[in-house]
Amino acid sequence: MGERRAKALRELLSTRPAEGNNTIIVSHKPNLHDAAGKELGDVAEAEVVAFKPLGNGRLKVVARIAPAETWTRWAR
Repeated sequence: MGERRAKALRELLSTRPAEGNNTIIVSHKPNLHDAAGKELGDVAEAEVVAFKPLGNGRLKVVARIAPAETWTRWAR
């Protein structure tokens, strides 16, 4: 992923949504790795990663939910 794209994704991830809203971004492991840090280099296919946007390009990973747990429970 180019530096420009990584920066743009990082800005999206670090920007707080409007009050009462959430932002959902669908991405791929290399993009998350480049934008949010190497600790996300092991993200599994269909894994959900939840971020707390802190503004100014800063963010915090607050949850990682495995695909089996996520999609199986939500499909019920």
